[in-house]
Amino acid sequence: MKKTAITLGSVLVLLVLIAGCAGGPRSPWTVVDHQNLQLGGDIPTWVTKSTGELEREREFEESYVFKLEAFGRDLTGAKTQANLFDVNSEVARMIETRVQQKFAGAQVGDNNLVESYFENTVKILTDARIQGLRKYGDFWVFRINKESGEEQYAYYTLYTIDQSRVDQLIRDAINGQEADTEEEKTAQERVREIFAEGL
Repeated sequence: MKKTAITLGSVLVLLVLIAGCAGGPRSPWTVVDHQNLQLGGDIPTWVTKSTGELEREREFEESYVFKLEAFGRDLTGAKTQANLFDVNSEVARMIETRVQQKFAGAQVGDNNLVESYFENTVKILTDARIQGLRKYGDFWVFRINKESGEEQYAYYTLYTIDQSRVDQLIRDAINGQEADTEEEKTAQERVREIFAEGL
């Protein structure tokens, strides 16, 4: 009987551990105040979701979304930090990162010419002025780190842009590069194929 009780206890501990790990690593931050709290509202879902999750939702299915985050010890500081962002530059940098991830996943192998076309594409995109950005919303939260006791305001801003605009920007960057030889044309077409379905 005692052995059975020990076994059941071990199973319960194991189940608790599994349940605790199932959600992945837990954030050490606890939100203690936010923009909607005094009005009895909730934190908008876009604040807590990743851009990938948001883009899978119906509301954003035709858009790319970009979330900027600023932090400060007081709300004014966090807002000031957010206002210092050059939004176009930040979004261009995020597009560049997503382009690099897309290319890395394409596994082009040792084709240096394809890589060269890709690198030129990234450079053109980095220098491009992003047109058509729309501010979806902004939101602040005040949170405390349970481990360190640090207090922090986090200020989030979400921007959207039509997928077609960014995809056209990428196509223009690819097509704007010279391709004189058959090898260059093949490399250019390979890069075009990689981004045929956008980011």
